[in-house]
Amino acid sequence: QIMCMVPISGFNDMPTLMPSAKAKSLGHLMTWVLLFHVILAVMEFSALSLIDGMFDLIGAVIGYCAIRDPNRYNIYQVLCYCIYTGMDFFWGTVRIVLLAMKMTKIPGTTEWQYKLYIVTVVAGTVFYLIACVVSNLLYRELRKILRELSEAPHAWTPALVEGQPDGQYGAGGQNGGYAPVENSESEFQGQPYKLSSGK
Repeated sequence: QIMCMVPISGFNDMPTLMPSAKAKSLGHLMTWVLLFHVILAVMEFSALSLIDGMFDLIGAVIGYCAIRDPNRYNIYQVLCYCIYTGMDFFWGTVRIVLLAMKMTKIPGTTEWQYKLYIVTVVAGTVFYLIACVVSNLLYRELRKILRELSEAPHAWTPALVEGQPDGQYGAGGQNGGYAPVENSESEFQGQPYKLSSGK
């Protein structure tokens, strides 16, 4: 999990992609997913399920790192969040079965904490499934962008930032495709690319 947030090789080696309109839409949806993820973590802390709360908080940070810059999405961190929530869904399902069979210890010292824990286990499992699906859709869209980029190496031309109708990100090569963004105002590191229209 730590490598998803702070890669050993540095952020410059992690591909950040200019999101398409569909990717941006999924990114906005994932923002809401991350908000609910934080709420779930707070509920788990309140129910004295401290380990679960800590891991959910880490998961939310991974998802945030993936889409923190609206102009650059990190495909590897999106994939990491997808796998993370997929594993949480599996273990959440196992925990529901164990609760139904009364084979697991319930944290908390009061009745309301017990009830809150039950809610977090059931609602959290449903949430993990939704989060996994949304992040998987975003990952597939970003992978499609990356595949188009790799199939059109001739389109890897520097963007013309100034004087272009596409704004600060430029227009790319004559044959269209992805163009590296130069002089981006974003504070985050990494080399972003965007799909430019053919001329």
